[in-house]
Amino acid sequence: MVSRLLPTESVGVWTDAPVEALPAAPPWLAITDPVAARLARLRDPRDRRAAVSARALAVLVVADLLGVRPGDVRLAQRCPGCGGDDHGAPFVEGYPDVHVSWSHTRAHVAAAAAPTPVAVDVEEAVADVDTLASHVATATERAWLAQHDAPLAFARLWSRKECAVKLGRIDLGGMTAIAFSDGRELLTRVDGASVLDRSTTERALVAMTAGELRWTPAHRLRADV
Repeated sequence: MVSRLLPTESVGVWTDAPVEALPAAPPWLAITDPVAARLARLRDPRDRRAAVSARALAVLVVADLLGVRPGDVRLAQRCPGCGGDDHGAPFVEGYPDVHVSWSHTRAHVAAAAAPTPVAVDVEEAVADVDTLASHVATATERAWLAQHDAPLAFARLWSRKECAVKLGRIDLGGMTAIAFSDGRELLTRVDGASVLDRSTTERALVAMTAGELRWTPAHRLRADV
């Protein structure tokens, strides 16, 4: 495939949507055999549906960023460790300067695409916050958690940690290497990257990038072939 360049002065795009808002089998979504095999291994059909919807939403934000049809976008993944192409860091075939990220729960999906490294994460509120926080939160983050509704507050913090992992800023064994709170509030800029938060009372939704992102409602994204 011939490599093409992202239009100059492009601003990244991010969005989210309920799983049901995306078609179950969009005609413009290319699923490779390795990805199809991985989807088939998911036992719960809700997980398979959410995983497909997240990839579909990622195609839509990439298409919006590039100004092309969704059918012209091909997503791929490559694991730097094992070389597998059914998981690992995502990229857009033919556009080496486009960065893409997606995330899902069983009920909700989120995606982002940008000319700079970008990560997005969506999380539902979780139980047993104290045990989790003791392993992944810094002292200032735990102080902030103590002042807020614990399940949702932890989800907002965890989404930030997930984004930092996706960007390679931290790894799963070093979750306390970066603090996302000073003890009084969550920070909007950490380690040279902006942290964007569109969380609701139901779920956490966070994006992280060193560049600029614009929010676009999912229903405004072009979804024709």
